[in-house]
Amino acid sequence: MRTRRCRWITAAIAALTALLTAPVHSVFASASGCTGARGPASCVTVNGASTYVDSVAGGVRLGPHSTTRGYLEVGSAEAQFDFKTPVQTYYNASRSFDSTNWGPSQRVGRQVPDRSFICAWFWEEQSNGARTWYVRHDPACETVHA
Repeated sequence: MRTRRCRWITAAIAALTALLTAPVHSVFASASGCTGARGPASCVTVNGASTYVDSVAGGVRLGPHSTTRGYLEVGSAEAQFDFKTPVQTYYNASRSFDSTNWGPSQRVGRQVPDRSFICAWFWEEQSNGARTWYVRHDPACETVHA
């Protein structure tokens, strides 16, 4: 009986030591996508693991050899953040392929509620010469899952 207890305790200590000294690997997952529109179209990318969001970015997808001007917005009502980029001109020099112009990566660095929607919108500049306004394109969204 005493020998069994000692073997069990020795095995438990060995297992605990193995768990505590095992290397820890961070598993990061990312998701990205664009709306179905030909272009300009809103795009979003989310980097993190499970419900931890490390960073987000918005983008605009353009058709071949096209230019647009505007700004990107990335936000989440559930996670309570909203980032906007400065107004700038986006250009696709390719004569054959669509291209996505990504805005700067914005650090979130925290847990967000499970099933949070993180969306990006491209706001396209319009002008009639006398005044300028911005038209919001359909959002591109990703859902955070535990």
